[in-house]
Amino acid sequence: TPTDKDKFFARGKTWISEQQGYAVAGGASNWGLFGQCYCFTEAGIGAGYTRIFSPSVVMEASGGIRTNHEAWSPYGSPNEIDKVLRSKTGLGSLGQWFPSSNVIGFIPRYSFGGVPSSADVSYDDRFLTGGADTTISFNDNLTVIRGGHSMKAGFSYYRLREYEGEQGVFSGTFAFGRDTNNPFDSNWAYSNAVLGNFQSYQEATARYGANERQTVVEWFLQDSWKINRRLLMEYGMRFTWYNQMYPAKKGEQGILALDRYDPKKAPVFYRPAFDSTGKRMALNPLTGQFLAATYIGAFVPGTGDPGNGGVVSGDTSYPRGFQDQQPVLYGPRVGFSYDPFGKGKTAIRAAAAILYNYRLSKWNPTTKNPPVIFTPITYYGNLGTYLQSAGVLGPSNTNSYFRGSKTPTAYNLSFAIEQDLGRATLLNVSYAGTLGRHTMQSRNLNIIPYGARFLPQNQDPTNPGKPLPDNFMRPYPGYNNLTFYDPAFSSNYHALLVSLSRRFARGLQFGVAYTYSKFMTYTGIPIYRDRRVWS
Repeated sequence: TPTDKDKFFARGKTWISEQQGYAVAGGASNWGLFGQCYCFTEAGIGAGYTRIFSPSVVMEASGGIRTNHEAWSPYGSPNEIDKVLRSKTGLGSLGQWFPSSNVIGFIPRYSFGGVPSSADVSYDDRFLTGGADTTISFNDNLTVIRGGHSMKAGFSYYRLREYEGEQGVFSGTFAFGRDTNNPFDSNWAYSNAVLGNFQSYQEATARYGANERQTVVEWFLQDSWKINRRLLMEYGMRFTWYNQMYPAKKGEQGILALDRYDPKKAPVFYRPAFDSTGKRMALNPLTGQFLAATYIGAFVPGTGDPGNGGVVSGDTSYPRGFQDQQPVLYGPRVGFSYDPFGKGKTAIRAAAAILYNYRLSKWNPTTKNPPVIFTPITYYGNLGTYLQSAGVLGPSNTNSYFRGSKTPTAYNLSFAIEQDLGRATLLNVSYAGTLGRHTMQSRNLNIIPYGARFLPQNQDPTNPGKPLPDNFMRPYPGYNNLTFYDPAFSSNYHALLVSLSRRFARGLQFGVAYTYSKFMTYTGIPIYRDRRVWS
């Protein structure tokens, strides 16, 4: 406090949590494969300044930076990382379809289906990367008192940075489980692995992370006006501008844009059929070529667009946050407190406000989607020859946003009557309500329509009485699950609150309260039925 009108402060903090060993959050197989440290740290620094211009004019400013960081690192011996490096485990010459996704050379993931408590190798898609979030903020408020008015104006700025580590099946995944349809099957997963004969192998075409940005600017004006000794009014307006959270890097995140999807561009599927010997196989309907039955439902290479309707970050013809920019939002607040009899025994209070939830993280729904990342798969091969195959693609899961989304909004309402009953006892009867509008929900737009499996055109010609695989009859052919995020729903909360309390007097203090309330919202949104009835 350098002067009686100036005051500065600064504070900082740091925090760390570490899990060390073979079983950590998001870690590798915990049977002793790889010792890791999952480290989570958070640190922040803030500063503020208060200036008293006069007894009735005061300014308060503050700002700060907060960041957190999660990371995985080897833990244990100095050579611990050697356990998961191809070059140190005899797998240096194994090779990959897309080696640029695995420049460090981590071993592939693999599983031994059918072996009890098998020594599978698995790890998080973000293996030995991490994540970090940073928030930069600044606020400045000015308070002016004039007569019965206490007026306030303010401004705030937030810059949000969200990073999640690189993800995907970047090192490849082998399945060595038993499969009677595999011509190379040895009838035991471990012996399949020794022979190098796998059931399936898949590998992602790239390994990208999510790197998001958002800016929020808000400002407000408000006044607390003591009209007389019986009536106090509070009113104000808060303005909010924000940009949709968007990927910072081009070409590394994407979604399906429904307005760009064209069913005519869907790839052709391998279909079930009998070969000349009567064996059930996967048929290329364009060439008549047969493959193993496990390829049924996969895409015929070179047909259609496996990323049909996909939009990639950096596409200047589409909103950079995959949703349209919102206008400035207006958040009014109003309230009053009134003593109807002027005796200081009764108070009537009411308030209303509009609030916005403008932060919607998009990192998870926009990663690992086509056309940014594909994960081809091949079946029934050998470690010595699988690189000769390019694999095939099949329907992927994907995500989509309603492009014209509105900002989720809450209307807060309250009304209360409070009465002094004497003997230090107060009775309060009040109403509280929160009305949610444009609330976010997700639903799968690509689930099978009711009864589709029973239609004649959807029957499997090689399996009488059974339908084709689901992907043959989805509304958006070429995709598996399509999770659609849409802030088009509502919720309602209404409550009656009654309380009776006595402050401490003559050795006695007590309180009793009762709430009668009802909350309704939507969950488990149906696609083909009336959501008001079924949800």
